[in-house]
Amino acid sequence: SLGEIMLIYRKASTCIRTMASSNELQQYIKKKKWNKVMTRINVHPEEVGIKIKQRFQCGTEITCLPIHAVCMRRPPVRVVMLMVALSPESTKMKDSRGRLPIHHACRYGASLEVVNFLLEKYPDSARATSELDGWLPIHSACLFGRSPEVVSILLQIYPESVERADFAGLRPSEYAADNPSPVKEQFIILLERAALRLDSRKLHMKQVAKPIDAVPTELNSEENKLLPQQDKTKERSSTKLCVVCMDKEVCRILLPCGHPCLCDECSEVGGMIRMGWRCPECRCKTREVAAFYGRVVND
Repeated sequence: SLGEIMLIYRKASTCIRTMASSNELQQYIKKKKWNKVMTRINVHPEEVGIKIKQRFQCGTEITCLPIHAVCMRRPPVRVVMLMVALSPESTKMKDSRGRLPIHHACRYGASLEVVNFLLEKYPDSARATSELDGWLPIHSACLFGRSPEVVSILLQIYPESVERADFAGLRPSEYAADNPSPVKEQFIILLERAALRLDSRKLHMKQVAKPIDAVPTELNSEENKLLPQQDKTKERSSTKLCVVCMDKEVCRILLPCGHPCLCDECSEVGGMIRMGWRCPECRCKTREVAAFYGRVVND
């Protein structure tokens, strides 16, 4: 009927207009005309949620949202903030290869402000793996990135990422070693320190303090006088003291040897320099001094 034909025509016209609109936005994004991008999405906010095609020089094509395309081009943070304000769920949306906007931001060198903003809006994105290659955002940042600050913030949010391997069995440190940027040495240092902190935490979790016999509380004065002096001080004497000053309780662990043997004061830089940055128990070269919580007891 004529009514059905007109309905089909209207739907087709709407589809054509939508494609034309998204193509216009796509061209602005492609040419990095950020002011025009912001003007366009302010007037047509629905376009932020319309998927577009992105073709790369190698010939590969993906389907994604405008925010994915924007994050590939080192945008000003104000552009990303406006897009997220218009479409809050866009930070959680994946492209046709299973990548979030933050994957592209880390891969293509977006600013620290952009990465921080995306993580603030969706902190779990630091743990999100690409469905194509199993990459976390930190894999992308280590291989293609130029900002040690970006790697640092990713490690702060997800410390275990330093040990996460992708589908090829490669960790972030292995990708950092192949980064052509002069800052790759800073990446490697950050990753090594993160790995040591993670090992220290695991070691602390495995430590089991030996139980100390409780001193009876309901004793009369005569019975209390009969208690040997060593029983009264059993708890204090069983606690391991700093091997340097032999006065304060141990609260620092040396890495990589893993010996808990120093107090806070003796583990300061001056004290470590006097010891030649070596563990006083095994003389192993010390890379890092880490704090731990709990109490170490003598064997």
